[in-house]
Amino acid sequence: MANVTDIDVNECDSNPCLNNGTCTDLIRDYLFSCRAGFTGRNCETITELDKALMNLFHIFIITIVSMVSFSYVELQKKDLIIMKACFGEKILKIP
Repeated sequence: MANVTDIDVNECDSNPCLNNGTCTDLIRDYLFSCRAGFTGRNCETITELDKALMNLFHIFIITIVSMVSFSYVELQKKDLIIMKACFGEKILKIP
């Protein structure tokens, strides 16, 4: 008769692996193969290089958004100047 402690369960059934890592079931344990950019027992930690790259990406996006917003404001100012020159101040009443 098998002892309860002798029964091996598949530790990967509970999907303990994070960030699309691959779980390999072992006897009373499991092992992960983490995809690039992740490390840790359950692939839960972003590597320092990827953290730096993510920060650069966020800075890039913020810069692009700021440039687009600034360009939009500058275009509005130019349109306003052109409208003033063509039609005078009376049409510039904004509700």
